Amino acid sequence: MQILIPALFITFCFCLGALPLTNLIAKSLANIDLIKVGTGNISVAAAFVHAPKPVAIFAVLAEISRGITPVLTAKLLFPEIPTWQLVGLIFLVVGRYFIAQGGGVTNASWGVLVYSPVVALASGITGFLILLVISKQLFPRKNQNIRQWSARLGCLSKRYILICKY
Repeated sequence: MQILIPALFITFCFCLGALPLTNLIAKSLANIDLIKVGTGNISVAAAFVHAPKPVAIFAVLAEISRGITPVLTAKLLFPEIPTWQLVGLIFLVVGRYFIAQGGGVTNASWGVLVYSPVVALASGITGFLILLVISKQLFPRKNQNIRQWSARLGCLSKRYILICKY
């Protein structure tokens, strides 16, 4: 019995992540198959691009709920062990990535926010600062064009151009 509850919890989280929820919502409410339109990516962003706004907002709320569910379920089932909240969230994202072919960014972000708002805030600030530093390295001047940026990254070096010509 001690191993049955964690095994069922992990299976539940994986299966919850495996549901193509955003595509199901877009199909049922707007008759739009996200796999067949645009890039074929099933995501909240694709729902906002291809579906009406109310349908996309409902898809976002469904994805947020999906991200929060494993964390709250783990708090209920394993109140003494907070690690299970993250384990559930990891298996949700694994199911989302490998079966439903989505990134699980919305799910993970909201799940971490419910798990620990301090960790979510610190991660957001750290990510913003890293992006700020990287963008200063890539674009030191305001009006730098893409050719200069590509050359800085080594994409348009003379050796590469010579190889492409011959």
